[in-house]
Amino acid sequence: MEGRRLTKMDGTRGRIADFGIVERLQKHPLHELSSRSRHQNLPGFGDNWIVWSQWKNTTGIPVSSFKTKWVVPAEPLAADDQLLYVFNGIQNSAMIYQPVLQWGTSPAGGGGSWAVASWYVNGDDGDAFHSDLVPVQRGEILVGIITLIAQTGGALDYNCEFQNIKGTALAIQGVDEMPWCVETLEVYGIDRVDNYPTRQIKMQSIELRLGAAPANLVWSVWAPVTDAGQAVRVIDESTSGGGEVDLYCFGTKTIAFIPNTKGRIELFYTSVGDGIYRKFLESMPNNWSADEPIVSND
Repeated sequence: MEGRRLTKMDGTRGRIADFGIVERLQKHPLHELSSRSRHQNLPGFGDNWIVWSQWKNTTGIPVSSFKTKWVVPAEPLAADDQLLYVFNGIQNSAMIYQPVLQWGTSPAGGGGSWAVASWYVNGDDGDAFHSDLVPVQRGEILVGIITLIAQTGGALDYNCEFQNIKGTALAIQGVDEMPWCVETLEVYGIDRVDNYPTRQIKMQSIELRLGAAPANLVWSVWAPVTDAGQAVRVIDESTSGGGEVDLYCFGTKTIAFIPNTKGRIELFYTSVGDGIYRKFLESMPNNWSADEPIVSND
């Protein structure tokens, strides 16, 4: 293996493009580079990470697999040219590698709809490589997977993709270890609370392995932006397929609990300043449906 190579793969793992060598330069994890100016709204940097969990692998054994499941939320109540990214990822001092759900227009394209792609982003000069965007729909289940394919000394080969979504694979070759693991909500152009899509995004079924063994980790949580009640909550630190980290876009204020015609309890509530939302109690004692926006306050 020569250099740190980036390749684009098709759905059958055949190589269809070779982007060459990408160098690594910095000494800090990307989410600490918050003072670095950004010329494009690329996923993976610190100045607009809203809430996230992180864990640093110090074992000396590289991450061999990192898998997370989440559900595509409803579209934001208000569309004001905002850009949202949700992802799990691995990173080192200069590069981040991530399967990304986006809403809005990014350097990969897109618009007023949800789409997914795999990204490899350079935190030093902003260079970014990505697979093609693939549209996804509200309620669709996503599984973002990062897999170690081969290792030669300290040079690692990885593949990143969304499970069962063709065209999302992006392979890299001969890269340095990426010890930081994250579950992240990143946004741009948020002017009000109803620019967010939903109150809660559940990053579930987390599986994180070092070699053949599940990682023994403790997530640290970060919420530097809390003006709308943004938060992150670790539900389960299991790394064998049952882990969960919940990302909260905003807080809530309850309006009413109402039994509906199907006999289920229906909760209506507002976000901190904008919009009205609802969800249903699907089963006792506390199994609620996803948040559903119904009114925007313009």
